[in-house]
Amino acid sequence: MAHSIRFPRRHDKADRNGRYAVRLCITKNKRRKYIALDLYADPAYWDEAGEQFIILRNLKGAEQKAENKQREADNALLAKYKVRAREIVERFEIEGIDWTLNQFEDAFLNTSKQGKVQRLFHRPYRGTARDGTYRQFPNL
Repeated sequence: MAHSIRFPRRHDKADRNGRYAVRLCITKNKRRKYIALDLYADPAYWDEAGEQFIILRNLKGAEQKAENKQREADNALLAKYKVRAREIVERFEIEGIDWTLNQFEDAFLNTSKQGKVQRLFHRPYRGTARDGTYRQFPNL
């Protein structure tokens, strides 16, 4: 299956700091799906061709160094997202699933769904057979 994974930056809506959202774009059979990553890029520090943050060298100020360190961490996070997206696509191909973009989004965003609801229903609940107000039963 022909697919591509990219990280384009939005150009239409900026946040209050003038930064634009970076999203994951998965393309399959000429159809696109954008997934929000909660990452924002300043246009001055975003490389459109490489689809990553620009890392500067030889910075003198502590604030500039901290911002640069954050951009390095964001680049590492983008690389992690790309690896995870490739693993999901490879898993679909190994299992022989003709996946859709919505299936990819579910697999990418919902990494763990097991064991949370079942425990809730089997947990004993104290005080279900009692009547009265909450003041009569302070230990509930």
